[in-house]
Amino acid sequence: MQLLKLAVAALASLAAATTPKSGKPTILRVKKSDGAVKRVAFDGAATLDELCERAHADELFSDDACTRACTADDLVHGAVVYERPMEKEEEPEEAAAEAFFSPYPELQKKSSLRAKRRQKNLRANTWKELLREREGVFYVKSFERVCDMCRLSQDCVEELSGRGAHAAWLIGRRGVRKENATTFAETAYQCGVKDDDVFEIAQLCGLEVVGVAVVRADADGDDKSILLTPYEVALVSELQVEAMRRCDDLKRPFSFPTLIIAPRSSGGLATEAFEASELTVQMAAERVLELSGDQPTEADARVRTRDVVVVDREDAKDIDARFLYRAVPVGTLSTNPILSSAFHLTSKAKAKKREQALAAHLRGASGKKALTKKLLDIGALVAARGILAKGDVSAACAVAKQRRTDPGAVLPTKVRAAVEAWLATVSGG
Repeated sequence: MQLLKLAVAALASLAAATTPKSGKPTILRVKKSDGAVKRVAFDGAATLDELCERAHADELFSDDACTRACTADDLVHGAVVYERPMEKEEEPEEAAAEAFFSPYPELQKKSSLRAKRRQKNLRANTWKELLREREGVFYVKSFERVCDMCRLSQDCVEELSGRGAHAAWLIGRRGVRKENATTFAETAYQCGVKDDDVFEIAQLCGLEVVGVAVVRADADGDDKSILLTPYEVALVSELQVEAMRRCDDLKRPFSFPTLIIAPRSSGGLATEAFEASELTVQMAAERVLELSGDQPTEADARVRTRDVVVVDREDAKDIDARFLYRAVPVGTLSTNPILSSAFHLTSKAKAKKREQALAAHLRGASGKKALTKKLLDIGALVAARGILAKGDVSAACAVAKQRRTDPGAVLPTKVRAAVEAWLATVSGG
């Protein structure tokens, strides 16, 4: 009996040593990966599984160097346990492939934080965690459009509509002074084909790429209003990133409308313009949006994302496309374009075929005014690079620029002679 009493007394003293006095809870502190300290209270004895769950930690350690895994023996009142520190984001090396271009640096997020959040499926539970999360997660919200109006060349629209479904760069100018939020699209050239030449020719002519046109196979119902599909939202955002990357003098706000051209089954064309939000373009640049080729093509589908975004305070892996763009009013150009877009070659045309097609196009001109009109075409000038001397192409572009203020300007004698000499060498044109 005496031995039994001694055993009971020993157990009582052991319990008193491990349990807080006065019935107080067991308090543990968890130092999180971002340096924040989370306080966790237990009514009774603490368990490791429950502590990990309540601290949102995959693994805990008993030392700040995170070399010794935490055990139940470490969970005594007042103890501090540790989560493995977050790895620092490595700076890309200068020898890395291609430097990342951020179209809107003020909106840029930390990709390493998104990756960590995706791997551990974590959400912010404290104010410090929320602030840290905001550095890596995009919050989708409403926005105001930048472009006030998109004015178009009707000839250009009709020419694009006859070339099948494709995307094309809209080339023209942006308004000045009171019209600085209006774009004037004078001509167009297919995207992904001779892009370097297209951007350089536009600059030599005093123009720039001001937007993109997406030509659909049909209007998908004559009585329906046009809505952008997830594929189109992603595509035009990717193209805007490319256009901004190529700008020598990137001015903000940057207006870049998207023109949708869709033939109606009853005849005529449906044309509407839209503008993607700055946030959408930044998400495309950071590859948060799925690539356009992996997006749905149905108008009622949702835009897919590679990483979690926050929409209406909820985590989401897809977004209603209407959150990502705004409609833009469409008008007609009130001035004559300095470049036309009548000459067109398919992207698969071989070099000899291109030469013959360009020769046939230019041979139809008689007289210096007619030849000037034929050559001052975005398709003809792009095709002429590599055929005519670089100086002759530049001189032709200078004439196009001059025609903004002098509509009667014609090609210099030297350029006309070079064109005629080249035509004499081409057979089958």
